[in-house]
Amino acid sequence: MNILFFLVPSLVLYAFGYRYYSRWLERAWGADPERQTPAVEMQDGLDYVPTQTHVLFAHHFSTVAGAGPIVGPATALIYGALPAWLWIVFGAVFIGAVHDFVCLFASVRNKGRSMAEIARTHLGSTAFVFFILFLLLLIVIVNGVFLQLTATSLTSLHPLGKLNLPPDQTIFDIATVDGELNARIGGIASMSVILITLSAPLLGWAVYKKGMRIALAYPIAAAVAIGSIVAGIYQPVSLDPGVWQTVFSVYILLACGLPVWVILQPRDFVNVQILYTGLLLLVVGLFSAGLQGTEIQAP
Repeated sequence: MNILFFLVPSLVLYAFGYRYYSRWLERAWGADPERQTPAVEMQDGLDYVPTQTHVLFAHHFSTVAGAGPIVGPATALIYGALPAWLWIVFGAVFIGAVHDFVCLFASVRNKGRSMAEIARTHLGSTAFVFFILFLLLLIVIVNGVFLQLTATSLTSLHPLGKLNLPPDQTIFDIATVDGELNARIGGIASMSVILITLSAPLLGWAVYKKGMRIALAYPIAAAVAIGSIVAGIYQPVSLDPGVWQTVFSVYILLACGLPVWVILQPRDFVNVQILYTGLLLLVVGLFSAGLQGTEIQAP
């Protein structure tokens, strides 16, 4: 089946979901755009910080594009294209998006508290204890998978032959594995991760403390994203997967403890430029392939 038979209905259904279903959810839950959020009412520069729409969207978009939404549908392709497509489209509209909306709505209406604290307030101490136990188990599982996937991606190798590149190419650093030349794809991503993370506090300081306009922050973030990739091509970083897992464990502890505007939000704002570009190129590529008659093949 031509790949456009999957792409075009997806875009139409997402548009209808965003235009009509989301509006119905807003009315059903009583969303009020004039109502002040806890970030405004209780701003303290630490836990409650008003955030520009573009930065906040980038933060949530980058955060949700994690292991589950990506690895899950990719793995589901072993059952064929249709089940994966149904799960991605209808799962996003009726499950994933609703889940995130309701959780954020409940948090905003309860002074920005976590779901565990909301459960204690409305369901009692027993529900709070069980919720905390569930979250601890979930955090262990998710972080374990996250660390493994991240360490793998940041140390990944790919055969030059499958990239249609000659042995004397100069784009990628080369590693020989079982007599076969491989490009150090992960080394580029590693340098990119390092530079984007180091630049995040500076961008956060400029936006939140110096009032940098978002119109200026966008090109700076794009330049950092592009520059980090170029730097990775010329100076790829090669570390052992175990080292990366240790580094990211420390990073998780620091990022969770520091104010969100110091690392997480500005880092996501930079990283989202890569996501925006990737999505755009994917859609353009799928349309181009579909118009040329490319058919989807899965599994």
